[in-house]
Amino acid sequence: IIEKNTQVLPVEIKATKTLNLSMASSIERFVQLFPKLNISTGKIVSFSEQTDVLTKNVTVDTLDNLLLFLSK
Repeated sequence: IIEKNTQVLPVEIKATKTLNLSMASSIERFVQLFPKLNISTGKIVSFSEQTDVLTKNVTVDTLDNLLLFLSK
């Protein structure tokens, strides 16, 4: 979990290129458990070469994109 500019960013790292909906379950659960927090869309960082939307609250992203986000 990363906190930046008063926002909470849940992040998971998966060592795979192929993701499925069940991989978003822990971030989805986190969002449900803490509705009062200012939670950004969660990220699953993987070996995927592009970003994609996995669920309403979770996107798939590359490590490069996450590091770029954190450097801002």
